[in-house]
Amino acid sequence: MDPRMMHLAQYVKVPIELNAKPGNKVVIITDTNMDPLLWQTVAAVAESRGVEVSLFLMTPRAAFGIDPTPPISAAVRAADIMVDMTTRALGHAAICDEIRKAGKQAIYMNGATYDILSSGAATADYAAIEQLGQTLMALWTECKEVRVTSRLGTDLVTRTDGRKGFYMAARNRWLADGRVLDAAFPDGESGIVPLEGTGEGIVVWDTTVEQIGLLQEPVKLTVKKGWVVDVEGGAQARQIRELLEQHGDRNSYNCPAEISIGTNPKARITGSMREDKKKWGTSHIAFGTNSEDGGVIRAKLHIDGLIREPTVSMDGRVVVQDGAIKV
Repeated sequence: MDPRMMHLAQYVKVPIELNAKPGNKVVIITDTNMDPLLWQTVAAVAESRGVEVSLFLMTPRAAFGIDPTPPISAAVRAADIMVDMTTRALGHAAICDEIRKAGKQAIYMNGATYDILSSGAATADYAAIEQLGQTLMALWTECKEVRVTSRLGTDLVTRTDGRKGFYMAARNRWLADGRVLDAAFPDGESGIVPLEGTGEGIVVWDTTVEQIGLLQEPVKLTVKKGWVVDVEGGAQARQIRELLEQHGDRNSYNCPAEISIGTNPKARITGSMREDKKKWGTSHIAFGTNSEDGGVIRAKLHIDGLIREPTVSMDGRVVVQDGAIKV
């Protein structure tokens, strides 16, 4: 076996061992922009656990949250577990809503590289990440108003009355309220889907944005009554506006579609949101689809942007202060 594959297998076995059982039917979806060594290793690890693996290769989707091809979607419906190893995440696509409601599992490894899957966040203590995630999920569920600020100008207030928090820690979880918590790898976050139409203020993404990468300068979103009304900044802000215009729809401007806190102390800033948004003490705020986690808006896009050192308050209680989690 390739030495690089042997090294990688030590880490990618984590989500497989946490989620797959012998006899499970697993569909791995990848695309032509992904390193074949990655999906080959995941397939080999899964097969070693008695899992039946099917591999599907496609060309990259035009944007995040777009369904795979119809034949692949059909295979996903027939499987027990979907593993997303694409360039652009399927996590907010309609097919993922469908399998989630059917009680099936998903493992999101989109946007990963060899380095991301074998160092940094991949090496963390996932039991500890799950414990922190559960604590934060309870706080999210209890709160009614969330405020996020940052030194670079973020000041967003939104309501969360009646919404339930979630967390992600590399393991699919079935909750007593009927929800399924998804898994990713690397992983580590906890968040909530705010009430539609309640977001007011400014969001300044200062680190990384999905489908854009590392930011050369901050991107400023103006949010009024739950909708993005302006996207300001330099060339990358223009890319975001073009992404919305070319691949989005009216609902893609819904904001905040999600507010989450990174909970993985080993995560680094890499330029890929697969790892960056998991970094302990960061916050990512999204626009677009929110129907996966209790929301009611289905959009063509779901785009996360990262704030590196946020302050997050829940009903006035500071839970994250300048990038440090306080619980």
